[in-house]
Amino acid sequence: MSYFQDSQRIREEIESQPGLLERVKQAYRGELQKFASGSSVDLFRIGRLQSGVHIALRKWNPDLYHNAHMGLHKQIEWMETYCQNAEELAAQGTEVPAFTVGVIRNNIAGILTEDLSAGELYEVVQARYPDPTARVVDNGSSRTVYVDIDPEFRAKEPIKRRYFAEGKHILT
Repeated sequence: MSYFQDSQRIREEIESQPGLLERVKQAYRGELQKFASGSSVDLFRIGRLQSGVHIALRKWNPDLYHNAHMGLHKQIEWMETYCQNAEELAAQGTEVPAFTVGVIRNNIAGILTEDLSAGELYEVVQARYPDPTARVVDNGSSRTVYVDIDPEFRAKEPIKRRYFAEGKHILT
């Protein structure tokens, strides 16, 4: 199964669990505490699928990035590029979060993705900028995962929507 197909399977699983969708809405409303921030996003733990996969939300934060007060269309381009970069890296055998699912709420874009800490079970150590990797540490062993896969990292021009295409993302 391709990265995109896997991501769509996860999207359907997320949509089948109303409790997870409610946690996404809570994150957007500012009712959940973020556990990390990136250059343009805040990260929130959303929960766990019945299959055991842990979910995190990368939600656009207009206060973090120098061009952050851009409209929804540009936010979607930014997030779509992240998703497509993850897909391309995964196809090359590079470890990235296991899936990406586009999400939109109240004109703010986000991505539901794998919570690499598995709900705080593992330690995630972010590399220093400009290195886009993080180490996921489990009982002393570690693995390297690309996590900051922003548009500067293999930007796509012009971008064609796949993860944010009609019927392929979550609209809450």
